[in-house]
Amino acid sequence: MEFSCQMTDNMRILFISLTYIVLSTIAVVAQSSLDFTSEDAPYRKGMELLGAGKYLSATKAFEAYLEQGTDEIKRADAHYFIAYSALQLKNRNGEALIETFIREHPNHSKSSLAYYELGSLKYAEKNYPAAIKYFEKLYMERLGKELQYEAKFKLGYAYFTQQEFDKAYEMFNDLKRIPNKYQYPSSYYAGYLNFEKGEYDWAFYDFSNAEKSEAYAPVIPSMLIKVYYKQKRYDELISYGLSALNKNSVKEKSEINLYLGEAYFQKKDFASASTYYKAYLAGKTNNADPELLFRIAYVQMESGDKAAAIESFKKVALKNDTLGYISSFYLGKLYTQTGNKNYALSAFKVSKDHSYDPALEEESLFQYAKLNLDLEHFDEAIKSINEYKLKYPNTPRTDSIDELLSEAYLNSKNYDMAIKHIESMKNPSNRIKKAYQNSPSSKARSCSTMSNSQVLWNCSINRSNSPSFRSLSSKHTIGKERHIPSV
Repeated sequence: MEFSCQMTDNMRILFISLTYIVLSTIAVVAQSSLDFTSEDAPYRKGMELLGAGKYLSATKAFEAYLEQGTDEIKRADAHYFIAYSALQLKNRNGEALIETFIREHPNHSKSSLAYYELGSLKYAEKNYPAAIKYFEKLYMERLGKELQYEAKFKLGYAYFTQQEFDKAYEMFNDLKRIPNKYQYPSSYYAGYLNFEKGEYDWAFYDFSNAEKSEAYAPVIPSMLIKVYYKQKRYDELISYGLSALNKNSVKEKSEINLYLGEAYFQKKDFASASTYYKAYLAGKTNNADPELLFRIAYVQMESGDKAAAIESFKKVALKNDTLGYISSFYLGKLYTQTGNKNYALSAFKVSKDHSYDPALEEESLFQYAKLNLDLEHFDEAIKSINEYKLKYPNTPRTDSIDELLSEAYLNSKNYDMAIKHIESMKNPSNRIKKAYQNSPSSKARSCSTMSNSQVLWNCSINRSNSPSFRSLSSKHTIGKERHIPSV
């Protein structure tokens, strides 16, 4: 927030400078009017015109005095007032005339005022490096108190724009301690600089002081709430933020909504966090920061708004980084929960194929394998399950993985691998035992070579514990005996 005076800088130069210098000179002239000679008339006329703001006419009067006047003090003043008038008229030579005056009259009482005027001119033009150049040459003690405060503030702000923050802080820190017109603006900028340095206690003090000003009260809440957040004072943040939202004058309410959402997120109150995040997004015209959008998506997911969470995670998942891969993992979960298995499969493929978090990588591969089996992509299921077994040999999911692999082999009619796999297991479950019994039987029914079929069928009988299965197998054998050729 750039501080601006109610009057323009040129008007301030007119009223302040003339108040302290020009009008005082007029007073002196008036008091000693009996001493004036005819050669002083142009000087007196110039002072009257200057006081009336008629700079062009005043310049002509002072030039007329320089042609005939002999008083060295008045001649020096005339040179100064000509240069001053040129500045007010925005003449191209105004700056050069002021510099010439300073160079030729370095000890003149108006030299410091001349630097002030040049600095203020450059400040008004937003030429901050030039403003710094002139303000740094000021003898502050030669200026009145009000001009000192103004010059210090302008110099501090000029430093601030050039990122010379230590120098800027020195100016603001001095001004914030003294009752003056620039106390509250200086408190604001000092608070900002303290916040950026991580000096949160001082930032809190400065912002609280600036908030006393009617001009700064509307903008302070969005800054002060950030200090509460950095200090992890979440309950105070929530109380202060909710109060600020109820004030019509407060600005940057979108930021306040954001930090309310962040505070509720830290307190794991995801329903409340979702409410304020939503309000924050409603006030934004561009995309949120990916890290913030990830937290928003997570809150939406935890609070049960799956559709919104999917849309938010999709935006973050576009990034080819850790946050993007984690977002893909959560997308996989959400798509699975909403029955969109093909999208879930794609999401888990992304999250399993990158290194970012060992636990999520393992879970992604497991879910990817399961989904391939559900979608009857048996070859890919077998491949991914074997990959899982190789990567995670000590997994507590051994039984689940073995069951998945058995099903994949069986459903892909890869009976040899099914038998081999089942026989390699130490503690097969009843479900796997049944798959083991069914595998060669299914192969027998599909075999074209009867002798091989009979061998597999008998193998199945020997391993079966089911009487009904034995009865069925006997019938099958008797019914097919006549088709076995004699030796």
